[in-house]
Amino acid sequence: MLRAVITKINGVPAQEVAGDHWVVRGDRGVTYAAAQPKGTEVVAGSWWPDDYTGPPQVSFAAEEAEELGLSLGDTITLNVLGRDIQAAITSFRNVDFSTAGMGFVLTLNEAALAGAPHSFIATVYAEAEAEAPILRDLARQMPNITAIRVRDAIDRVSDILRQLAAATSYGAAATLLTGFLVLLGTAAAGEPARR
Repeated sequence: MLRAVITKINGVPAQEVAGDHWVVRGDRGVTYAAAQPKGTEVVAGSWWPDDYTGPPQVSFAAEEAEELGLSLGDTITLNVLGRDIQAAITSFRNVDFSTAGMGFVLTLNEAALAGAPHSFIATVYAEAEAEAPILRDLARQMPNITAIRVRDAIDRVSDILRQLAAATSYGAAATLLTGFLVLLGTAAAGEPARR
C-alpha cells in the first residue's frame, strides 16, 4: 500500500472532471498486484497478465468509476511522492468497502509502482479468543509491525448505533403518546357539544 493523489483524468485536472467527489479529494490508498487477487470480481475489461511490464495500467472500483463517468481506456494521472504516473483504465471491479477488510479504489500493475516506497498491510480474520495469542506472537516475531484490533472500533460503532436506534424509538413513542393525548383532549373538548 502507498498513498497517491489523483491529479488528472484524461489529461484534465481531476477536480474539473469529478468536482468534489471523495475519490479525488486528498490522497488515496493505492495498491498493486501482478496476478488478479483471489476474490477480485472484474465486472468490465480484463486484468493484465501476471508478468506484465508495459505501460502502467489500473483497475478502478466500478461504483466509483460510474460516479465519475469513467470508461475503459480512460487515463488517470496519479502523483506518488511528487512523481506523476499516468495509467490507462483496463478494468473495473467490485469493491465492497463495508466489510472492514482492505478495499482500494485503485489497483495498479506491479511494475508501475516497483520503485515507489510503500508499506505492507494485511487483514486477519480470527475468533475473539484467538486474537490475543495472534497479536502476542506477531509482536514477538516481528516487533516493527503495528497491529490494530478493528473489532473494538466496530463494537463501539455498533453500540453507538444501537443507542441512536433506542433514542429514535423513544422519541417516536413519545410522539405517538403525545398525539394520542391530543386526540383524547380534542374528543373530550367536543363532547359537551355532541351531548
